[in-house]
Amino acid sequence: REDAASDAARAQIHAISTRVDRALTRGAIEAAAALFIDFWSGDGAWKSMPQSRRDGVRARIEKVRADFEALFTEQITLAALRRLHVPVLCLSGKRSPAVARRVADLLTSTLPDVRSRRFVQAGHMGPVTDADAVNESIVEFFRFLSRRESERTLHAPDSVPLRARAA
Repeated sequence: REDAASDAARAQIHAISTRVDRALTRGAIEAAAALFIDFWSGDGAWKSMPQSRRDGVRARIEKVRADFEALFTEQITLAALRRLHVPVLCLSGKRSPAVARRVADLLTSTLPDVRSRRFVQAGHMGPVTDADAVNESIVEFFRFLSRRESERTLHAPDSVPLRARAA
């Protein structure tokens, strides 16, 4: 679906992809990593990361090129997603970049069996920065699925009540 929000999100992700790619082409690994992390986690996030985590990002930053390429060449449509009948939990952060919020909004409005939550204080890296809240949402989602499955089984037309075993 083409609209202003999608166009803006697309422009945002293309811009960061281009900037990271140019830095990598120049051999500026540190700059590429900083651009990437600050985009997803907010200005200054790279500088505030512990050295060990920055080392890990530097070691894998070249892979980002392939990730962006996969993103830009993916051909899945919203119509195809509408046919995906599996339970989905879509978590997002209000402080995430516009592109991440737009993807979450599209998934939430398209998928037929979706539950969603947007964390007011979290950004894209919510699983790291707000792990307790994110983990609790995941646990609650599994509880919901378990209850739903129990209800379906209980009310299935071919179900037979189980009798207590004689002692």
